[in-house]
Amino acid sequence: MLVTFGIVDFFNVDNEYSKYKSPTNQFVKLQTNTLPPFVMLSSGTASTATMELQDINADNYHSSLAVTISDNEDIKQIKYLGQELTLKECGYYRFKITHGFDLYYSEWFEWCDVSEDDNGLYEFIQINADPYSLLVNNKYTIDLTSTPILFYANVAKSMNERIPSQLKSETVEDGISKNYGDELLKTTVNFDHDIEIIGNQSTYRLIGLLRPSCINRDVSIQYKSRVKYVRDTAVEVGESIDFGERMSLKLSFREVDFFSNNAE
Repeated sequence: MLVTFGIVDFFNVDNEYSKYKSPTNQFVKLQTNTLPPFVMLSSGTASTATMELQDINADNYHSSLAVTISDNEDIKQIKYLGQELTLKECGYYRFKITHGFDLYYSEWFEWCDVSEDDNGLYEFIQINADPYSLLVNNKYTIDLTSTPILFYANVAKSMNERIPSQLKSETVEDGISKNYGDELLKTTVNFDHDIEIIGNQSTYRLIGLLRPSCINRDVSIQYKSRVKYVRDTAVEVGESIDFGERMSLKLSFREVDFFSNNAE
């Protein structure tokens, strides 16, 4: 068993596909020097684990990244809280975990300097969330305490370089029926957004599991320095190839803030 919750998935093989094709096909982007948190469930039996950061050549780029390992029912849980490094370079990186005799390799992710120009932040949306704990296979509980999620999702641009997004408004009215006609007592206006992003199976799983967190915890989506706090999300797969290596996703979300006019 090898299950991971985070913005990168892990594999127990290191093949040519993982080493050379994935870096240029990956869709996880982070600000340079930022390492993402994750929680992994493994059927390995070792009580210790070590992790290092590898660069595009699979060389050891930064070692001794601190992970914690604990028992979770009859398997092991490996948790990494994420961290900020210094003086590193933009490029493609991955994690390598040594767990006893087992080796795990993460998907590649890209470090990039995200700036507010047409070559930076405008190409991405930023998703920031504080998720709830999860239940895997109705047996294993993944504790996500102190495991905030922050990453940039590629925005799917059309040929004219416009962002394929849509703003929808919803007006909800409530009133009472009278003999002379309906009497309007309350009107509420909501704003909903649809935006197309490019991701993979990990992106879909992460966004899909954020919905309960929107109720009592902060989930925000940022684009062009505009931060929208979210109280409902949904994600749909538009097109998928290579067993989820690349997905076209439609992300829908509703803003937290809304206005009502109450005549009662």
